[in-house]
Amino acid sequence: MNNEIAVVGGGAAGMMAAIAAAERGARVTLLEPNERLGKKLNITGKGRCNVTNNCSMEELLANIPRNGRFLWSAFSRFNAQDAMVFFEELGVPLKTERGNRVFPQSDRSFDVSGALERRLRRLHVRIVRDRALSIETEGGAVCAVLGEQARYPAQAVILATGGVSYPATGSTGDGYRMAQALGHMIVPPRGSLVPLESDSPDCAAMQGLALRNVELAVYSKKTKPLFREFGEMLFTHFGVSGPLVLSASAHLRNWDKERYRLVIDLKPALDEQKLESRILRDIAENPNRDMDKILSGLVPRSMVPVVLRRCGLPPEEKANSLTREQRRALVQLLTHFEIPVTGPRPVREAIITSGGIQTNHGRLTAAACAKLGLACYLVFTEDENGVYEGNRILQTMFGAKQVFCDNIDHSLPPEKMAKERLRAGEETIAKLAGRLRAEGKTPYVIPRGGRSLYGTASYVAAMDEVKAQLEERNLRVDYILAPCATSSTMTGISLGNRVSAQVVQTAGATLSDEALSRALSCGEPAV
Repeated sequence: MNNEIAVVGGGAAGMMAAIAAAERGARVTLLEPNERLGKKLNITGKGRCNVTNNCSMEELLANIPRNGRFLWSAFSRFNAQDAMVFFEELGVPLKTERGNRVFPQSDRSFDVSGALERRLRRLHVRIVRDRALSIETEGGAVCAVLGEQARYPAQAVILATGGVSYPATGSTGDGYRMAQALGHMIVPPRGSLVPLESDSPDCAAMQGLALRNVELAVYSKKTKPLFREFGEMLFTHFGVSGPLVLSASAHLRNWDKERYRLVIDLKPALDEQKLESRILRDIAENPNRDMDKILSGLVPRSMVPVVLRRCGLPPEEKANSLTREQRRALVQLLTHFEIPVTGPRPVREAIITSGGIQTNHGRLTAAACAKLGLACYLVFTEDENGVYEGNRILQTMFGAKQVFCDNIDHSLPPEKMAKERLRAGEETIAKLAGRLRAEGKTPYVIPRGGRSLYGTASYVAAMDEVKAQLEERNLRVDYILAPCATSSTMTGISLGNRVSAQVVQTAGATLSDEALSRALSCGEPAV
């Protein structure tokens, strides 16, 4: 690769993209307006940096409630284990903690950002302290990035500017503006993994109280919980925050139509019968103690007045005067402590941003100019849990192993561009197949068909079916070359180790179920 590539944004995604491109021979310029790289990365995980999660690709995708399938291709090329090996080889020893969360052994996020920056410099990536203002195009393809200080010519541009959360770190929404100017559709960004506001005075009364080892469930009008998880949370002057609340917020999207409530089980290790027995034992041991003293052994001290008020008990009520009905009401409250929530905090306080560049119905590439790459933080996907965010940022950018295809005439009118895409895609497939055969590999090429199945569940299922049928016929191949429509000028090579073959996806051609049938009936392992 001899391309001149400009990467806009020096966060985790931008650094990974620059490293991936430079390792493949590109001349890379990285633009970052902040005084140092990885500014937001350095504050993640409370300054410890949750690098990735030590789990399978399926589990990663399961924790992305919206549009997770879009990331399947990237995760199949660079998974959590690949990320761990990558950082270990950069000299960052890692450890796996509760919930399969992976941190540097030093518990210092600066060790992660520092290792990435050292790798950039060893690869001779040009790092420029400048803010990108716009992306210039010529003949339907990007040709340069215009910054505040200079113009940076480039044969390809990767936008990795981040969303709009934590604007002090540089996430000001510039990437959305530049992508929209180039023809992309934008889903209005909003906060995800964000604290929640409540109009209950009890939250302010318990401000600063951190609850640990509790279970949080979220309900709307329906009886089935939208979210349920065990962990930690925090009461604040505006409502609630903490890891559990941030994770729950990703599931609350219809604030204009729904009213949500949080239900906290303060004693998840005990069922109601065991909890009542515990209360009876405490009362039997101290029958003449005031109820506020009894409760201080069950809940944090700052929570005692709230519990007493909700149960209708005066603080000086003697333990031995508690009726059966009052005792059961107390048990119910401790296992179903309810907090109404009225909305999320402003997007600037969110951990990540939901929304961004539209990816469905082919709009991600159909309206975009050629040779523009987009980081995961800009496209419309959403994590359920912040601990998976490192996977999206690091894996999607390092896994985007793309070869820029220069055999397309960008001056063609739109009505002729479709045929040109197909021609370029088939030409690229033939070159890849020839290269693989020269290396002693056996490729299997699926012919071009009708509608595109790229990036969808049906495409993944179709590819799995191809590989399964090849195995049934004892056709052992090293690569499956699968034509698919991604971009008019980019060829994405996906090296996913699924079943026995590696999948190579190439742009410019399309794939249909009929084409799969024809390919499987040809009886040859390669075209």
